[in-house]
Amino acid sequence: MDAGRNPLLDRLREAVAPDFTVERALASGGMGTVFLGHDVQLDRPVAIKVLRPDVATANWVERFLREARALASLSHPNIVPIYRVDERNGLLYYVMEYLQGETLAARLSRGPLPLAEVLRLGDELLGALEAAHRVVIHRDIKPANIFLRDGHAILTDFGIARPSGDTSSGLTEQGSPIGTIGYMAVEQASGGAVTPQTDLYAMGLVLYEASSGRRLPPLTPVERIDWSGVSQKLRGSLRRALQWEPSNRWPDATGFRRALAQARERRRQLTPMRTVAAITAVALIATTVHEIWPTLHSTSPTCPPHANLALLPFHMTGGITTLTGEEFAGLVGAKLDWYGRLAVALPGCGPTGPGDNKPDPKLASSVDYVAEGFVVPRGSGMVLSLTVRQGAQLFDHLEIPGDILDVLSWSQVVADSLVSRVFPPYSDEYRRLGAGSSPGTSLQAWRHYFDGEREFQRDAYNFAKAQYDSAVVLDSNFVQAAWRLGIVKRFLRLPFEEYLKQFLVRHPDLPVQYRNLAQALLEPVLEDRFARYEETVRDYPRDGYARFVYADELFHRGPLIGIALDSALAQFETAVRVEPYLDQMPAYDHLLYGYLRLGLRAKADTALAHRVEIRPSGEPDDAQRRRFFRLAYDFRYRPSLAGLKVWALGLIADSTKLEGAGRFVRLGSSFDIPNAMVPLGRVLVRKGTLPYAQANGYMGIGLGYMMMGRPMTALPRLDSAAALYSRPVEASWPVSPGFRPVDSLLEQAEWRVMPGVLDLPGISDTAVAGGRRTLEVMVQRDQSAPRAAFALATDAYHRGDTTAAQHYSGVVATLASTDTGVARLSLLLTAIQTAARGHPDSAIALTEPLLNYGPQSALVDPFSRSVLYLRRAEWLRTGRRHDAADRALLWYQNSDNGLEGWPQWQLEPGEVDNMLGVYARLLRAEAALARHDTATACPLIARVRELWQDAEPGMASLKQRAEDAATRCPP
Repeated sequence: MDAGRNPLLDRLREAVAPDFTVERALASGGMGTVFLGHDVQLDRPVAIKVLRPDVATANWVERFLREARALASLSHPNIVPIYRVDERNGLLYYVMEYLQGETLAARLSRGPLPLAEVLRLGDELLGALEAAHRVVIHRDIKPANIFLRDGHAILTDFGIARPSGDTSSGLTEQGSPIGTIGYMAVEQASGGAVTPQTDLYAMGLVLYEASSGRRLPPLTPVERIDWSGVSQKLRGSLRRALQWEPSNRWPDATGFRRALAQARERRRQLTPMRTVAAITAVALIATTVHEIWPTLHSTSPTCPPHANLALLPFHMTGGITTLTGEEFAGLVGAKLDWYGRLAVALPGCGPTGPGDNKPDPKLASSVDYVAEGFVVPRGSGMVLSLTVRQGAQLFDHLEIPGDILDVLSWSQVVADSLVSRVFPPYSDEYRRLGAGSSPGTSLQAWRHYFDGEREFQRDAYNFAKAQYDSAVVLDSNFVQAAWRLGIVKRFLRLPFEEYLKQFLVRHPDLPVQYRNLAQALLEPVLEDRFARYEETVRDYPRDGYARFVYADELFHRGPLIGIALDSALAQFETAVRVEPYLDQMPAYDHLLYGYLRLGLRAKADTALAHRVEIRPSGEPDDAQRRRFFRLAYDFRYRPSLAGLKVWALGLIADSTKLEGAGRFVRLGSSFDIPNAMVPLGRVLVRKGTLPYAQANGYMGIGLGYMMMGRPMTALPRLDSAAALYSRPVEASWPVSPGFRPVDSLLEQAEWRVMPGVLDLPGISDTAVAGGRRTLEVMVQRDQSAPRAAFALATDAYHRGDTTAAQHYSGVVATLASTDTGVARLSLLLTAIQTAARGHPDSAIALTEPLLNYGPQSALVDPFSRSVLYLRRAEWLRTGRRHDAADRALLWYQNSDNGLEGWPQWQLEPGEVDNMLGVYARLLRAEAALARHDTATACPLIARVRELWQDAEPGMASLKQRAEDAATRCPP
């Protein structure tokens, strides 16, 4: 044998081939040797730790497996991730990330760390221990087991970790302590029970050494510690961590970490330079807002430009204290509003000021009739003396007796009287439909309903839901409250389809427009769904609520059948004009959202002005939306200011606020502001405390880079997101309805293969081949892997490999009979195969059913919807159906993520659509130029060039197409 040969290296190379290659040994310890390897499939360096055969006793095998299992069960950005555990060729090994950088021990050999770095080090390592202690106790925390990479700490070497539930002795043999004596707690060194507090003691030693530059002698009593060189802000936290008695230390890593966070906050507040910087940032933001505010500010309308009737709050006399005049008028107005044919300005629109019941002159000119009333005692009862004016003239005077103890029935009589006396043409239909009637008997339920209406109009969806829920609990037959509850569930992205089905069964006598709206919401065929909406809006032109629901549906799903986003915005504008006091906040949310996405700044200015001047509701979600909408506007039009705001956010926001805002990081793709996703994602990754929050940060960064034409930069971030999403879900995490655990290897492989299928270049050939190999292995090992088989089939068709395409299509087809979503994938593959055989028209016909809307069907594969629309556009162009092809390419304007709940977990179809939206705009612009339509093409191509201005070299072909198209636009 050659003297320079390493027999273990040779055996390992043979064992891990062909998935990995092995280059050289990196380090050797008591039980294992670590080698540098390369993952052939995913084109990345790895570290491979193998148990040395000469120590492979049963005890050492169990210890090695314990380390592997401990690492495999953990997924945290500050813990080295494990990719595979296996036993081949008589060798037990596991594969983990190859960490490039230096250890903390090497760094400390050059001196102590600055306080800011010590605090960040503690925050990250204690975050890692928060995750680890759910599973294991590390037992060997020391600077040599901590890697520093890009300024962040990675905890390694779980070789002597013990399961968290096992608090037995730390000895392997009598009198032999496990660990490194210089970093042991007294109970570990003496063979006592180890607990999470054992690791916290070691963490205290590490942070002491990092801060002071000195290593404490083993088991130094806390009262004898030399604290010179250690910041006062750290001493209290470290003093508690280094107590000899475990019960006197921090109870867990979370408590220790919070104490360090408070020290960071105190430092942030007291450090002069940082304080000056923060004040400067705030001053600059305030100055900028002050400068632009006059251009944004306008008066939000509070009354409709035209209404049939304005109801002023009634005057209550006779000592009535159980009911307010606004409530009484509100009850009457709600019954008229439920009818839908009449535009009614409800109480609060008309009076000029609090307690002023005189009609506003502006209001009097914008409505047909104004009604005001006085509730007065008469005999043994009460009478509502109601005056109706038409302009300045008295139109009618009604006296309607009733019982204040039965105000619901009384308000019904008042509503009926107004229709019959003031609007006689509607009287017969009103009575026939029973539109104003409601069997509700609880005034308190109506109060909850009115509160819910107010909260919903202010964008406080959670508050509104609570009020509507209370109303329905008090009165299960309260149809108005039950209907609004269904709508607010939908706005909160909660499951609502089954609720609506039950609602239609429970309330068979709904007014026509509401029955139509409910049935439309449940209609899977989008063409039929929108036909129902159009019919309802046509028949009830003054029902702003019906128009609002229609506009909302157009906004989210209209592009899926070729209806442009600006059609939805026109409906929202009309809804606001018809009933501006109705759902103002949600309407302006959508208007701002849409105008930002379309790049229409002047209209976005107006929508933002209306949005921000509506009084905040106090709901946390409302506050987050307000901040995000302002920030989205800045990233679109004032990116320098936006960058400053994110910098300030990173200084002052706590982890709770950041985790709550995590969904907005990923919504950036829908707002067409990928430049926001990267810096916001970085803040979330750095300061988020839970894995799903950090995963959202990585996902936001990755999607942002993909939209900006930087796929190779995106891949490591998307890999990190997938790895974090794959960890077991804890009960306290906000799991979205329909959540499925993420297979990290599958998603990582898809990101390497599917962009090419979708005509996006830029992923290296090596990475594509690695992703393809991973997918092939998955299908070989599990024939029930439709998502992997679908990706391989579409990839094979794209490459022209019909043999492989048919094989993997067959795998999908075998599973189609038992799963609706898989059946949709199989039908799409059949259509692709049909088109490949030269029959694009048949392929188009085959895919028509796939345009039907089913929120759960898209979950099988998030890339499939983009594949569907891009291929349909291609087939339509082949058949010279250019208008239809252009409508198909509008699909990317949808904002339907494909499942209920906010985007906080697995990759969603809408996010892939948004990513492909840049390429789709290039295709639309090229098609428009072909027909000499520069008015359509040039704004599209300008945005494409803006988004791809820093694209990677691999995107050069598409970027050149954009540049060529731009030469045909006027300067």
